[in-house]
Amino acid sequence: MRKCFALSVASLLLSGLLFAQTQVTGSVTDANTGEKLVGANVLVEGTDIGTSTDVDGNYRITVPAGLSSAKVTARYIGYKQASVTVTESGTQDFSLQEDVLKMDAVMVTGVAGELTKTKTPFAIDKIDAEVLEMAPATTVESMIRGKSAGVKVVKSTGEPGYAASVQLRGATSINSSGRSQAPLYIVDGIIIDPSVSGSPMGDISPDDVQNIEIIKGAAGATEYGARAANGVIAITTKRGSEVGLGQTRFNYKMEQGYNELVGSIETNGSHWYKVDPATGYFIDATDGKAYDPRDKTKSPDVETKNDAFKAAGIYFADQPYKYNATGDPTDGSPKLLPNNGAGGRPGFNHMDAMFSDGNYTKHNFSMSRNAENFNVFVSLGNHSEDGVFGKFIDGFNRNTFRLNTDVNLPYNLKVGFSSLLSKSFKEETNSGSFFDVTFFPWDVDITAKDKEGEYYIQPDPRNAEEANPIYQIANNERLSTRQRSLLGTNFSWAIMPQLRAVGSLSVDRSSRLWKNYYPKGWQTVTPSPNYNDGNLTKSNTDEQSINGDVGITYATQLSGMSLIARGRYNYESYDYSYRTGNAFNLAVGDVPQLETGADKTVSSSNQTVNSDGFSGG
Repeated sequence: MRKCFALSVASLLLSGLLFAQTQVTGSVTDANTGEKLVGANVLVEGTDIGTSTDVDGNYRITVPAGLSSAKVTARYIGYKQASVTVTESGTQDFSLQEDVLKMDAVMVTGVAGELTKTKTPFAIDKIDAEVLEMAPATTVESMIRGKSAGVKVVKSTGEPGYAASVQLRGATSINSSGRSQAPLYIVDGIIIDPSVSGSPMGDISPDDVQNIEIIKGAAGATEYGARAANGVIAITTKRGSEVGLGQTRFNYKMEQGYNELVGSIETNGSHWYKVDPATGYFIDATDGKAYDPRDKTKSPDVETKNDAFKAAGIYFADQPYKYNATGDPTDGSPKLLPNNGAGGRPGFNHMDAMFSDGNYTKHNFSMSRNAENFNVFVSLGNHSEDGVFGKFIDGFNRNTFRLNTDVNLPYNLKVGFSSLLSKSFKEETNSGSFFDVTFFPWDVDITAKDKEGEYYIQPDPRNAEEANPIYQIANNERLSTRQRSLLGTNFSWAIMPQLRAVGSLSVDRSSRLWKNYYPKGWQTVTPSPNYNDGNLTKSNTDEQSINGDVGITYATQLSGMSLIARGRYNYESYDYSYRTGNAFNLAVGDVPQLETGADKTVSSSNQTVNSDGFSGG
């Protein structure tokens, strides 16, 4: 009898609870055209309950028991939000007006949950996908160039795979030595480690980005500490919820373009020879006859290559000085230099010889699925880029895989998961070679090759100090391979309409292999045995950053004002491991292994940092 009574009471309570719930249905349309808005967000204010409109622009939402009245709000990108108060089940349609100034745009700052732009306590810009995709971009940083006031985006190197540097509201110190000017980057709640070897943001595919929020000034430090003193750039990647409820979308995108140098470096415009003003030929100052610099009697600096031991000799180019039709110094039929030098004068254009337009190609395939209680987004991407030195090196190649999913569980519990796997390959160049090209006279052909098909280290017989930059770029092998994984999970639990618990855990792990190889027989202007006999450096860098936090938020209305209180605990750890080995005087050529070196050095270092703390407000 007692069991039956208890069961009856439970049934009455359950039926009363179900009766108290309010079901609201309706549609969301454009106020001007009447067109249904697919994927518009409809939510119950003060709770985590929300839904999206389906392919017909319709929605259905349940207001939880215990609320005598509830404020239901409809939002859509590019439109002003609209709200109504509901007290009972029924139909409620929303007609949204376009928001030209974007003042009702929702900001997810991480500091105080979701707020409209008019209610944010600090300067913040939100750039949505429709704006980000207006111009092609090869890096995430370049996506925001020209789209937010006061943001300076500069790419300091033309090498592909390197992200641009970003400053928010200008420099923060007159002494930049040892002080980073970069903002703090956050991707789907995952704090990106700024010390990652190479480029911290170079592994993120621009095609996966849904929107970017920029917190300018030091306001972000209230949440993330001193590391956010230069501002915060919060990046949200695409989710399955971006499509209509019940929809599955497949998308393929191919993008192709090129990068080019803006302007040109001024190069040497002088030479050693006398020119006949009537013909433009090089002539002998004594007898006025055509002059061939290969003639050793008139160019005593010219040395010949020692083929027996290539590293002991000095290379001088031969081809650029064949100004005579037959190549014979006694031939009286001289041959002019090509008429493509700088300023239209005869000679060689060294900038054109070294640099070229860097072609790039991007492929991206994605799948989005939005169901009633879960959504998923999957993408595969490939990015290949030659760079402006594509004539001599392989450039950059990156493959990425992303999986994002969100699940709605019972008891108002939501769980999200974000992941990125990336593998990239990059061939780098020796930056010192860029300056050498400015010293060569315009009559020198730095692309000339010897009989073995190699570039000359010294193509100018009159200049025994400057090394050929093309020789260094083409023969010095500098390879970087990196694997990166970003994993993050988060939860949100609406304990009560006004009380919410949140938490997150993220891992940023990277492994970078780097090789710098000077082959046996490497040529130098002055003897350098440690390089002429071969030199190899290999290094491995492993980094792992873990961030975890849990917090509780209470939000309510008090006398027409929004009151938000929050407490939070945060834990962080960072592990760094570096190992490097160097070998020189290699015993075997064309075998880039440390074991072949007669002399070797090794070194390593490790670092571990742990921190935790509480915050509230």
